[in-house]
Amino acid sequence: MRMPAALLNPSQARPQGLPHYTGARRPVGATTARRGSAMGVIGSPSMRVVKDAAGGAKTLLRRSMSNADMLSDEDFKALRKLIEQVVGTAKRLSNGGLSYKDLARMNHPYGKGARRGVGRLRGSGRGVSNMAITNRHSGDYQRAWNGELLRDKSGVTIALTNDVKYAAYLAFGTRRMKAHSPQTTAMSKHKAAIDVEWRRLARMASSRANALEQVGIAARGEA
Repeated sequence: MRMPAALLNPSQARPQGLPHYTGARRPVGATTARRGSAMGVIGSPSMRVVKDAAGGAKTLLRRSMSNADMLSDEDFKALRKLIEQVVGTAKRLSNGGLSYKDLARMNHPYGKGARRGVGRLRGSGRGVSNMAITNRHSGDYQRAWNGELLRDKSGVTIALTNDVKYAAYLAFGTRRMKAHSPQTTAMSKHKAAIDVEWRRLARMASSRANALEQVGIAARGEA
């Protein structure tokens, strides 16, 4: 059976339908995003980007964990600090300095195809070195970044959200515009540190569950 190219050489694979980001290799086992759907999936075990009906976008990083209910809110203090760093990175990447006039002089580098009518972009997509950077105009997009930690009995989900009505257009791109957003890059830059903390929490949860089990065994023996 012929193996998919993404599995044979994952370092050269690029998720489709997600913002392009430079300098980050795609992990082995990554799943290609579906163009036209509300989400894409990248990474292992799960990082996806979803868009809402209002036009906002959200990056979700899911980490499963046995015995997650053995952990308290205080145990997640370090992980919440990392989420703050993710938000900070997203805001820094949303401070690009190209004005509308600059973009026009560059022949609209985020555009797709030839110009055929008023308001249509005609850029070739060239001239921008990092498509994870979004230019700051009104500042609304930069200010709208937020992070959240969602817990349940089987693990944790880290959410990076931007609720401005055009965030999804920047994250996924459109028929006339290439995606250019820190929506995935901001999370990817901190993913290694997040995984280190996630493994620490998983060991802690397992240790507490084992200790509780031993107490139960001892109590039954005494009875």
